[in-house]
Amino acid sequence: MTAAQDVLRELEALGNEQTRKTYRRHGVPEPMFGVKFGDLEKLRKRLGRDQALARALWQNKNHDARVLAAMIADPAAFDLETLARWQAEATCLVQSDTLIGHVGARVPAAPSAVKAWLDATGESQRRAGWVLVAHLTRESPDLEDSFSPICCPASSARSTRPPTAPVRR
Repeated sequence: MTAAQDVLRELEALGNEQTRKTYRRHGVPEPMFGVKFGDLEKLRKRLGRDQALARALWQNKNHDARVLAAMIADPAAFDLETLARWQAEATCLVQSDTLIGHVGARVPAAPSAVKAWLDATGESQRRAGWVLVAHLTRESPDLEDSFSPICCPASSARSTRPPTAPVRR
């Protein structure tokens, strides 16, 4: 039995139908166990950073496993290419947002990826770019002033209007 299999069994035991129903309503695809974020947070604290376990959980493709993987992944083990690959593999916004919040904002080269992600044609990558902007500005007090014009140029329509996106229910 591997550590990943043990964690998957634990995730399965923590899941419930009501949470699965809520997640489905918010666009989370199967497979999933339906683990509440509070329980995922407890697991994150207990497991700590563990890149090997995170990689195994991410490869499993179960929603709850991927969210936990993003929470325990080691940002030092990511370059921009790996971060972009995991973000592209995310099957819903919850996985992508968790990845960017727990890992992406802590990857040293992340600020250099913002402009490309904001200018991307895919909605998921553009959203990841904005989530990255939010986390970088909140968590990086030493962020250079030169960063702001990259993501929010004054001459751009983006600075006066939010990006368009499909309505979700």
